[in-house]
Amino acid sequence: MFRARKPGVLQRSVRARNHQVEVIEIANPESFYIVLTCLFSRTWLITCVYECVNQVDAVMNMLFQIADRLQDNPIIISLTSTGWTAAALAILHYYSMFVLVGSMVIVDLRVLGVLGRSYDTGDLARRIFPWVWFSLGVNLISGFIMFAGDATAYLPTWSFQLKVAVVLLAIVFGLLVQWRIPRWEASPVPRAEAKVVAIVSLLLWIGAILMGVEVPAISGIG
Repeated sequence: MFRARKPGVLQRSVRARNHQVEVIEIANPESFYIVLTCLFSRTWLITCVYECVNQVDAVMNMLFQIADRLQDNPIIISLTSTGWTAAALAILHYYSMFVLVGSMVIVDLRVLGVLGRSYDTGDLARRIFPWVWFSLGVNLISGFIMFAGDATAYLPTWSFQLKVAVVLLAIVFGLLVQWRIPRWEASPVPRAEAKVVAIVSLLLWIGAILMGVEVPAISGIG
């Protein structure tokens, strides 16, 4: 039961078995009603879920429209349907992935102190990271062309979506390793942060190459 005692203050009385249990004064009752409505209104919750679903559907429809246009592009059709160009794309894609992952594994293992302890970490990173990003560029371009050739089949496939998510996370951690190496190197004591980031980066890159191999086997595409 609610009773207004004075302007701007709302007093709530709670009775149990005809005894007064507690009295709570709430300033600004308008705000209280707004919060209460947001928390307990089923209509509000259903509307939010409905709007989220609509937004996801709109994004997926837009992506499928883009995928259709990619598949109909004459350049994409020519590159993916001609035997030697399709084979060249596959070779570039997988070879660049091996170079990319192998280079990142070397850096991550050096950060962990497992490999190349006689080499300076910063110097090794400066030598290897250009190969990492160059091979990543080749991998992304070749992979995009291969994806575009059968985009509407790849897009709804969960294994392909997982591969993309793992690769994006691996790139983020690769950038983080490159960015943090100078600070880790300047520290006189090995940091736990460096080992955690290197381990996560290592696992993500290995996961990326495994997903790249498994997508055709799981989805039957490619």
